[in-house]
Amino acid sequence: MGHDKKIKGSVTKGIRFSENEISRINFCVKTGDYISFSDFVRFATRRQIELENNDGQGR
Repeated sequence: MGHDKKIKGSVTKGIRFSENEISRINFCVKTGDYISFSDFVRFATRRQIELENNDGQGR
């Protein structure tokens, strides 16, 4: 059941995400706008860099 979760606009097609990643992405794109795959990749890459740069820093 969980593996069928999709980000609006089906940008997850061909990419596997964990439940945590999906919920985080859904939260970040919760405006409900459709986003293009390239925008999503750019967002995900930037987000990953932020997570790595902020490693060890809480909210």
